[in-house]
Amino acid sequence: APVLLSGVHNGTSEAMVGGWLALSALATLKLVANPTRRGVVGAAMALFLCCLGGWYAGLCAWIFWVICLGSSHGAVPWRKSAKALLLSGSLAFAVCAPLALSMTRAVDEGQVVQIKDQRELNTVRRTTGPADWRGWGMPGDWRSPDFREISKYDEAFVHSHYLGWTLILGAGWVLLRRRRGLGSLAIAGGFGAILAMGPVLVRDGQPWVLGEDKVVPMPYFWLEELPGFES
Repeated sequence: APVLLSGVHNGTSEAMVGGWLALSALATLKLVANPTRRGVVGAAMALFLCCLGGWYAGLCAWIFWVICLGSSHGAVPWRKSAKALLLSGSLAFAVCAPLALSMTRAVDEGQVVQIKDQRELNTVRRTTGPADWRGWGMPGDWRSPDFREISKYDEAFVHSHYLGWTLILGAGWVLLRRRRGLGSLAIAGGFGAILAMGPVLVRDGQPWVLGEDKVVPMPYFWLEELPGFES
């Protein structure tokens, strides 16, 4: 995915966790399609590994788990798949919660992972952090924000979240041909895209202002004070 390739180019550690997130999603889907004890343990382990690798991907994995929990899955009765998901989620939470608490207590102000205060994080979430709503389908050397123009220090930072038209059209084709049991995937994809665009719509690293002083609010606005979403 371009977002992971950009992370590798930029030297961000979050790029290392893309495989764990895909593994967790796959293990969760396999569990709801075939609820077994082995599947419960495997999905829980994959979810824990994703959180251990990085909390950005871990949060995405938990969001996917919640969406699958509330969706139907074709031939498998919802009650049966929900029971398996609750068991795997409970196992994963039992090992993820102590990890999260220990890391939170170990982090003090001034350390590398705590260099930004809440005010600065709020600003980043409304400027250079979120995905530009146009970027999902803009191919080529299109960047938003373009750090070649806005950077004061000549950084070669690339901010890309292009999905690729092969993926977009392929996903649409699959949804048209096989609608049964794909609700959780469609909802997770749409919900993830909406959250990735931050608390307000942005264009070129700035809030998209309509008229004189109106911005377009997004659902993240109601979540950004919650643990995990706030940082």
